[in-house]
Amino acid sequence: MNTSENIPSASPYRRGADRGYILGLWFTAIFLSWIFSAQVPLLSLVAVALIAGTPFLIYKLLRKSCLADPGVQVSALWVEGISMVFCGSLICAVAVIVYFKWIDPGYMARQLQTLVDVYASTGDESLAEAARLSKAILDNNAVPPASTWTLAMWLFTVSSGSLLSGLMAVLVKARGLRSRIMNK
Repeated sequence: MNTSENIPSASPYRRGADRGYILGLWFTAIFLSWIFSAQVPLLSLVAVALIAGTPFLIYKLLRKSCLADPGVQVSALWVEGISMVFCGSLICAVAVIVYFKWIDPGYMARQLQTLVDVYASTGDESLAEAARLSKAILDNNAVPPASTWTLAMWLFTVSSGSLLSGLMAVLVKARGLRSRIMNK
């Protein structure tokens, strides 16, 4: 069976889409670790470790393509990385929308209420303003819907992941070039 991983000339969009599920599972694990860290504090460390490991995972996935096709250009690797992040973010967005819409629709309102309670108790005037604003959002029933939270997370992930993919593509090619020079 031929997959795009076995075919060096496969489109970078195709290779990225084929590997996007890996980032999708990774991003979903970050989201779930963040959500459940209030109940299991150790999960906050897991979330931080997963976030910190994201560049390494993207590097490893792009490196696979570079090893399969040493002549691949940085721009093709970058496009592949963007495609991976885009597809992976879509997978995570499905998990986010399901969680915020059907599993725990009151999550964001509870988080805002916690923010109000904590900030109001500090006595700090700059934090009191944030508490007043959050209280106004709650009082006016203006908590954004799940789709808004999901879209914001998706846009942030795609935009930051695109930049990260560019950096990792350059590093992958630089490392490949350095090893070819040293082997001569």
